[in-house]
Amino acid sequence: MTTTFVHMRDLQKIHLDAAHAAGRMAVDVMEKWAGLNAVTARAALQEGTDTAHALRAARSPQHVIDTLAGAGKPAAERWLGYSRDAYAIAEDARKELTKVFRVQRAEHQRQVDAWIASASENAPVGSEPMVAACQLALTNANAAFDTFFQTVQAAADWAESNISAAMSATIDTVAASSDATKGRARKAANA
Repeated sequence: MTTTFVHMRDLQKIHLDAAHAAGRMAVDVMEKWAGLNAVTARAALQEGTDTAHALRAARSPQHVIDTLAGAGKPAAERWLGYSRDAYAIAEDARKELTKVFRVQRAEHQRQVDAWIASASENAPVGSEPMVAACQLALTNANAAFDTFFQTVQAAADWAESNISAAMSATIDTVAASSDATKGRARKAANA
């Protein structure tokens, strides 16, 4: 009876430590998110103010066109930067949470293995097939968990590479579009 109580107490400690680590991580993520939002809002406000001052100071239609054409690229780049930073925060949180879960799972598995070993030593004669069946079920469950985590990791890696490629393509498109808009505006002003 004492052995079971000790194992249960140790399992509860593992879960409590994991919950504490996950809670700490959640607070850290919220702090990063709030900081990102504050920095982005400050930059957007400053760029909007700078654009308004530049438009107010414009002395020719060409200057107004150039100012408006030039304002789109920084806004798009800021949005892409914000998206990239938000994704990085989420990805870091996923990695940390995965690490916490893997440590918890390994420790949990160690405790369960110790409990099964203790139970099998104290099992009545003739219960060996039942103990072997329990051990086989746990081995199969662990293999299923490992396969699941490998699949999730592969999907996360695939998504991360696709998001990075999409962001790079979007930045290139925004830059090309901004340059093309400026060129058309200059042609229209000179015509």
